[in-house]
Amino acid sequence: MEPTALSLTEEDLTEVKKDALENLRVYLCEKIIAERHFDHLRAKKILSREDTEEISCRTSSRKRAGKLLDYLQENPKGLDTLVESIRREKTQNFLIQKITDEVLKLRNIKLEHLKGKAS
Repeated sequence: MEPTALSLTEEDLTEVKKDALENLRVYLCEKIIAERHFDHLRAKKILSREDTEEISCRTSSRKRAGKLLDYLQENPKGLDTLVESIRREKTQNFLIQKITDEVLKLRNIKLEHLKGKAS
């Protein structure tokens, strides 16, 4: 296999996104207002009504965001759908940049790792 022909599988990408959420957890818990994203995440079947109730009963904004991130990490499309929701909100576009940068950084690390294994 050519090292340049390497690409990540769906599983690899899902893992990268999960890791990105984990790496950014503290930052995102401070910035994300979970309730703003409920409708979009429910419409896209990322969250159920029970999930949103479970998140809503948390006592602080940070804890609600943390619980939201837990649910997003369980779903392969969770992070992408959150980014869509942030984009629709148009109020926190800086988060999209931060998340995208982290995903790209981790994707490149993973590709380098695969390249190392292939050669």
